[in-house]
Amino acid sequence: AQRQFPCHWFPFDFHGVFSSGLIGQLANIPVRIGRHHNSTKDGADLFYNHIFLPSVIIPNKMERNLRMVEYFFNIQYIHREASYTHKYISVIPGSSKIGTKKRWNVKNYSDLISRLSINNNVMVLIGPEENELIDELRNCVNESVKIIEVNCWEEYVSIFEESKLVIGNDTAALHISSWMSVPSITVFGPTDYIQSESWCYVKGGGIPPVKKCTCKLAWNGECS
Repeated sequence: AQRQFPCHWFPFDFHGVFSSGLIGQLANIPVRIGRHHNSTKDGADLFYNHIFLPSVIIPNKMERNLRMVEYFFNIQYIHREASYTHKYISVIPGSSKIGTKKRWNVKNYSDLISRLSINNNVMVLIGPEENELIDELRNCVNESVKIIEVNCWEEYVSIFEESKLVIGNDTAALHISSWMSVPSITVFGPTDYIQSESWCYVKGGGIPPVKKCTCKLAWNGECS
């Protein structure tokens, strides 16, 4: 609270939850920008002194955060096609420990990888909280498939620059590939498909579950 933040700082609260809003207030940040209460949780908007209220409700997370930045800085996002070397199909079968219910069954991924590897170079990316998947995948896919342990976001970026397609669960890595304009297909589980699907600027899309999850404790691992 003793730190003095420069007046030209413009922190945006993209999370829109009570704790993220409170941090800005307790840190004594002079300009605190966030969304209207119709798209935040737990009263987070009480801590903002600049609030973005769009003329229409924007359900997609990435879309509404981008629109908020555009509004306050009076700029417009211009989509540019990526110009990467397209060598691989990258597959992301894991997720964080707290989001294990977002994972599509490993057997399904193994079958998909086997089919894709017939005519494509396939890389399977395993994050730091997903090591238990390595042995299971090695027993199911052929030797031509590269299984790579990724330990930081910069490594994802480097790999995506050489990818022609990314397939995986609803994780931060898929958001990165989307922002990089790499065609991306997200497999959804209990998370909200409408809020988290690939947005209008991205080639690809999302595959929602056959039945929408209504489990209140899905993030605690209790999901039918």
